[in-house]
Amino acid sequence: RKNVHRCWQPGEEDDLELLRQTIERLELDTVVIQFNYGFFAFGPFTRFLDALNDGGKTVVIMLHATTDPVQAPHKKLSMLVPPMRRCSRLLVHTVDDLNRMKSIGLIGNVSLFPHGVVEWQAGGTKKENLFTIATYGFFLPHTGLLEMIEAIKLLQQKGMQVRLKMVNARYPVPESEEMIRLASKKIEEEGLGGSVEMITDFLEDEESLRHLSASDLIVFPYQETGESSSASVRYGLAAGVPVAVTPLMIFSDVGDAVYRFSGTMPEAMARSIAEIAAGIREHSDAAEEKRRNASAWVKAHRYPILGERLCNMLTALHRKKTGRIYL
Repeated sequence: RKNVHRCWQPGEEDDLELLRQTIERLELDTVVIQFNYGFFAFGPFTRFLDALNDGGKTVVIMLHATTDPVQAPHKKLSMLVPPMRRCSRLLVHTVDDLNRMKSIGLIGNVSLFPHGVVEWQAGGTKKENLFTIATYGFFLPHTGLLEMIEAIKLLQQKGMQVRLKMVNARYPVPESEEMIRLASKKIEEEGLGGSVEMITDFLEDEESLRHLSASDLIVFPYQETGESSSASVRYGLAAGVPVAVTPLMIFSDVGDAVYRFSGTMPEAMARSIAEIAAGIREHSDAAEEKRRNASAWVKAHRYPILGERLCNMLTALHRKKTGRIYL
């Protein structure tokens, strides 16, 4: 696409100089940066932010994680306080993020801003009467997919007729390949070949949503993660199907729109799924209330609504910085 300029690489090697030069060449006034710990080496990132601020750019950073990763002790958010303090706005997803930013001295330019939800009209249809569970997102260790396979086995042992469709794309790192190998092995060892389907291709959103909407329940069985918010869970909600999650802080911002498991282990997930499935089948008051909550949450977080809000914010910030008036 003509409006896409591929000018940086995630990881430790990119000095971000080509990115800076591209911003200058395109004469951009406002730069919105998506931050995650693994995206940038902190030294080059600090110099990049300083260069943008020195050049009078309106700089907005959207932080998708604020918990320092244990596996990367050389990356602490406190190292970025000086350049971040100079930015026009720092956007975070949860109150816990706000508090973590406050603890390192970032207060005045920090605001809450939620993830958005894609607009989509449900179009998937079920081909079977079996209770169908779907998972979605990248095939990575923290997403709890091996635990989910074990939970399916436990449910079947308790007599529940259930199948699992794993719409989990391969991610271009060795850990993802290893997870896919382990999942395939576990499915074979547990004799679940006829009950579990793995889709590891990276699909277009519409195709993914068709798969998800053809299920009875979409599960995000995440284990511990330092991310503040999940983009994947929003696709589950957009599909118009009940969504269940493990009781982790990464899902705190979706509130009462989702079911919450009693724990992260396969046994706890299996018990919770059985209870949720019974309520869905019986159209219980609790299940209907959850459906209404989810619908209202999706309506309030649609991309057009949040996109307009972000656009207005960026315009106001740049006007304040430069004194320009846009009509």
